[in-house]
Amino acid sequence: LPAASVSVEELIRQLDWVRGLARALAGASDADDLTQDAMLNALRSPPAQDAAARPWLSRVLRNAHFARSRSERRREARHE
Repeated sequence: LPAASVSVEELIRQLDWVRGLARALAGASDADDLTQDAMLNALRSPPAQDAAARPWLSRVLRNAHFARSRSERRREARHE
């Protein structure tokens, strides 16, 4: 993993906030999966410079949500 400018400890501190945003974006049934995707993405691709955790995590979470939505639409289109 690349050197993180947002620590694992900071990600853990923000976990409840990320889960709440995931619930608002994707609904209760998909919030845990979306949270997991976003946190993994955050660990894999930390910001290039010091960044405030919440705005950065918000963008990571929204990107994960858009990617999941796009994937689901493509899957549905293939099965029609």
